[in-house]
Amino acid sequence: MLNGTVPYYVERFKTSIMNRLVENEAITLSEQYNICKQEIELLELSTDTKTSYLQNLDDAFDHIQLYINGSEEMYIVQ
Repeated sequence: MLNGTVPYYVERFKTSIMNRLVENEAITLSEQYNICKQEIELLELSTDTKTSYLQNLDDAFDHIQLYINGSEEMYIVQ
């Protein structure tokens, strides 16, 4: 799975959710979102690529929120 794609960020969010089940000091999805956003901003990539990554991050976050609320199936086109 390639960094910066929607499936990549969905997996990061899913991992964060699973870690909350087994770790005492796990982070929230919002915190995970902010971590990913900061990582993107620190990348040495073109502005267009960073913009694309940020859009993918937003799409993944929206998808996870819908999934958690029961409004969407957990299926991501790769």
